[in-house]
Amino acid sequence: MQDVNELKKHSASVTILLHLVPGLINIAVYDSILPLAIKLGVTSITAYYLTVLASILPVQLGALIFVDFNIFKLIPYLKKSKVFEYLAFMVVFVAYVLPFVRYKPIENNYIWFVPGFKWREYTLTKFSKGSLIFTSLLGMFTHGIIAPLTEEFYFRGYLLPRINLSPFWAVVVNTALFSFYDLFSPWGFSRRLFIMLPVYYWVMKKNNIKFSIAARMSANLFYSSINLNAVLSL
Repeated sequence: MQDVNELKKHSASVTILLHLVPGLINIAVYDSILPLAIKLGVTSITAYYLTVLASILPVQLGALIFVDFNIFKLIPYLKKSKVFEYLAFMVVFVAYVLPFVRYKPIENNYIWFVPGFKWREYTLTKFSKGSLIFTSLLGMFTHGIIAPLTEEFYFRGYLLPRINLSPFWAVVVNTALFSFYDLFSPWGFSRRLFIMLPVYYWVMKKNNIKFSIAARMSANLFYSSINLNAVLSL
């Protein structure tokens, strides 16, 4: 584990490229997988879950391994916290997130013309229950565990501490670029920004990446469990 102050900082251009290029790769991989998903008769969200395994995991984890095989040496935010701190954090996080459930991002009014981003429209009854259960379980594993774990190591563990700005502005830039990186849902930019900004500031404040990992994994697993319950109820 390195000290934040001893890290070699990235230039502005390198910071932007390292944040956004993985998102472009994700879209390219997703677009290549989607026709196969349609042919196999599964939902388009299945293509995204497979993209986690085919792009997010190998590209971002691979980038870290390329820099240092022991990726934990690259991450300065590995300090320990007490159990009650995690519990208190999760209570505050849930209370903070709830008002955003009904929040409609303002960018929805401006990106309707962007082609090819939104999920293919579908009705669940068009698909077999078996394929929907498979997709839901795949989502719990990829979207619920693999994606947040990999992205937090890469974006918060590696990129955030190397942004050549003051701590506060480094968090703002990192959160904004990460929110934009998720090109699968550009209409959720402001929601992601407002929700995650205090979380990532807390990570930096406490030098502990486990807070953001816990927040994202719990939120994604909760979302995936709702999907699975809906499918099992069909």
